[in-house]
Amino acid sequence: LMPVTRSSAATLYKSNISYTTLQSNTVEMIRDSDALAVWVLLMTKPSGWIIRQKFLCDHFGYGRDRYRKVIRTLKILGLLTAHYHQNADGTFAGRILMLHEKPIPEEQRTYPTNYTPQSGVQTLTETLIDLSSIASNDNTDADKALDDVVEADMLPRSLGAAAVQPPAPTPTPTPAPAPAAGMDAIDMFALDAATATDTDAAKKQAAKEKAKQKSAQISEAFDIFYNAGLVKKDRQRAKKYFEAALAAEPERRADPLAFAQMLADNIQRRIPLNEIGFNKLHPSSYLNKQRWEDEIEEPHNAAVFSRHDCPDEALFELFGSVMMEVGLNDKVPACGWIVFRGSKAHQAMVDRWDEYFGTVGQNGIRYADSASGLAFWKKALMHIASKANFKQSDVDVYSLFSKEVFGRAINGSLHSNGPAR
Repeated sequence: LMPVTRSSAATLYKSNISYTTLQSNTVEMIRDSDALAVWVLLMTKPSGWIIRQKFLCDHFGYGRDRYRKVIRTLKILGLLTAHYHQNADGTFAGRILMLHEKPIPEEQRTYPTNYTPQSGVQTLTETLIDLSSIASNDNTDADKALDDVVEADMLPRSLGAAAVQPPAPTPTPTPAPAPAAGMDAIDMFALDAATATDTDAAKKQAAKEKAKQKSAQISEAFDIFYNAGLVKKDRQRAKKYFEAALAAEPERRADPLAFAQMLADNIQRRIPLNEIGFNKLHPSSYLNKQRWEDEIEEPHNAAVFSRHDCPDEALFELFGSVMMEVGLNDKVPACGWIVFRGSKAHQAMVDRWDEYFGTVGQNGIRYADSASGLAFWKKALMHIASKANFKQSDVDVYSLFSKEVFGRAINGSLHSNGPAR
């Protein structure tokens, strides 16, 4: 025998013991023990509590795959739904997953952009760019918020009204015209048959057009992912993995462009962080290993020091403009200055500026101020960009300014020494 003993709510209240009331029907419907454990734990938190993936994995000792299974189970049960979030200017910020105390009907599982959590609803944050509208608490802050990737999935950059409007109502079929006076049974049958044939043909044509549009949309989405910054290897294999990833989730199939943009954003956030092996990662491997699910350790925008007031942002922009001028568009920085700033590559660029500042070359002092320095560096970058081995290498703004790579690039010896890693 296994008798159950429990205290009443009144007893707990009088004893000043914290407790949570749960709906028995919901508890009984969750047959997966891991999903039940996570749901019960989160239900003990106050509404609006922001939960980090790391918090759950550390608390239960879950790995990444086990954690994903829990999230997927809760979504299937209707206990976890998506709420899309945008900034004040209309740009996309991310998606919030809402955990509920009872299942949500399937037709209500994606909320519009103006949805506000109600009592009894817990929130899980994911990939939020602007957190101004989300209340902070003791276990999260703005510096760490971008680590809170629950299940990365993004919408297009701008959410217009069309992105949240309900589907258009199904048009009412036009009835077949009534037979003319005097039309006999054979004529009526022929008219009905012709009408049915025309309707079938129209449906087939509409299906073909829809399939054609979907195929074009998937191709456009794949190009967004493939050109995001990974090494461009084995395109056909990568496309097969991309299509398989789309087919794995209904939300991805519904909006391939949103999924592709999420992947591109994830890739471009990882590139300047110099994650081990990421610079050589093939697109197919990125998809097969679902690397977008891995947490990102965001840099803390470490202070960059320059002894000679390096015009760092101008130098960063100069690199991109030179690459465009000489036709090396694949080497133009995929990420902007805000992402580059504070990275190791940023400090390396400043170090190279300081290294040559005030030094004497064949024609005298190389540069002693910002204006002459930028002129010097434009010549230096044009010189490097003219080298065939630089064009063939994987060197970019994130690797060029390291001391060893820069020396090889200037001397034209990148090819004989391999890539810049």
